[in-house]
Amino acid sequence: MRLIIYKPGTERFLEERINALDELAGELATMGHDVERDYHEQAPGRYGITWWEVVYIYVGMKALDAVTSRALDAMLDRIVETAKRWAHERMAHKRTSRPEYFAVLDTEGKVLRSWKIDKEGEEEQTEKDRKSPIRRPARRDLD
Repeated sequence: MRLIIYKPGTERFLEERINALDELAGELATMGHDVERDYHEQAPGRYGITWWEVVYIYVGMKALDAVTSRALDAMLDRIVETAKRWAHERMAHKRTSRPEYFAVLDTEGKVLRSWKIDKEGEEEQTEKDRKSPIRRPARRDLD
């Protein structure tokens, strides 16, 4: 499955953050995924856009495919668990104290799964929560 790890320009472009995202991409690649990185730098002169570290993981399928296939659902579970473990390890080693917001999206930009991880633990985001102030990127071409 083709994946894109997308870091929007909502935070500073720090080397540690980029290295951490590369680690996540590597972990997902070891699961047999073709992983592309698409990192965006914060616009010059802007700061404090969000306290959260934001990661979008685009999956090369449409939402309808994800709903209709148990195999794809299991694959999404493995992607989510890998990303959660990665975020918890970063916090445990004090590489970050900022909350991590993840969303797994299909090629049309529809959120399939989303959650927040912080010092207190993790929380799956509901449909209502998915309308967060963090702007969702549009559809991605994964072909």
